[in-house]
Amino acid sequence: MNQESSASLIGQILVALGKINKEQLEEALRVQAKMPSEEKKPIGQVLLELDYVEPNDIIEAIKVQLQMRSKT
Repeated sequence: MNQESSASLIGQILVALGKINKEQLEEALRVQAKMPSEEKKPIGQVLLELDYVEPNDIIEAIKVQLQMRSKT
C-alpha cells in the first residue's frame, strides 16, 4: 500500500469512526495536496494541525488500519 492510499484509508477510518466528517477530510487532503512534495505531511498530522482531531483519534484510526491489514 502506498503512502497516498494509506493516508486516504486513515481519513476514511476517521470518518467511519465519526471523528471527522467528509468535508473536513476533503479540506485536509486539499491542504496536504498544496504542500511541496519535500514538505508533505501525513494526513493525520494535517488533521491535527487543523484541530479536526486529537492525537488519540489518530492512534485509534491506526489501530483499526493495522487490524484491517492483519485480516488480509
